Amino acid sequence: MRVYYVHAAASAYAFAVFATLSSIYRIRDVGLGPFELVLVGTVLEATVLLTELPTGVVADTISRRLSVLVGTVLIGLGFMLEGLVPVFASVLAAQMVWGLGASFESGALEAWLSDEIGEARANLAFLRAAQLRQAGLLLGIPFAAWLGSVTLGLPLIFCGAVFLVLAAYLALAMRERSFTPAEAAHRNPVRSMRATLVRAASAARRRLLIGTILIVAVFVGASSALRRRRSIACGRRASSRDPACRRAWVRRWRSGCLRP
Repeated sequence: MRVYYVHAAASAYAFAVFATLSSIYRIRDVGLGPFELVLVGTVLEATVLLTELPTGVVADTISRRLSVLVGTVLIGLGFMLEGLVPVFASVLAAQMVWGLGASFESGALEAWLSDEIGEARANLAFLRAAQLRQAGLLLGIPFAAWLGSVTLGLPLIFCGAVFLVLAAYLALAMRERSFTPAEAAHRNPVRSMRATLVRAASAARRRLLIGTILIVAVFVGASSALRRRRSIACGRRASSRDPACRRAWVRRWRSGCLRP
């Protein structure tokens, strides 16, 4: 459980460092406008949506540990790419790398923990990890403000470095003893992955609930992109000393609407 707790605290801390000033970095250093900012969020959400099933097949048929390691590395590289190269094309590429990594990691870590310690103990670990994530978020915000006072891209680079160090720690400390890939996966991993993907897609078509969840996910992503666009547009007007927009900007920032 210690590995899971370290991952929960470190990843939440890194995300807080990233999210606190990422929108300001994209506006000031990269020079993105409202349309480009919406496109950045859309690319991230579309990447996650399109890669969630294929990457889930890796965790189910090959190795949950491998899926977590690959995802953690990709997330770190995505953050570092965006922070090191303040260009619109690089930001878009970073979202695709980050989204792919998030898909690899999504659900794989929880499934690994459940396999290793059992569902009953894992449920208790999930509650404890949620507390650690909250602590990580609270600690990350002031540190991000300090890093941002040096340069706005530094929090993103630091966040990427944290994820890469976390990946190195997981490679050394994370063990996979209880997961056994299917025999078909040993004989032909590619064919097994394809068969699992086909079965998942078929289930999504046959079952109304699964299809409904996918449709809702698309609309949630679209609504968050539109909300982000309105918030940033208001922030632009707030810079011209419009008191009403300034107050709305602050409220939306505090509510998290401007976070990626």
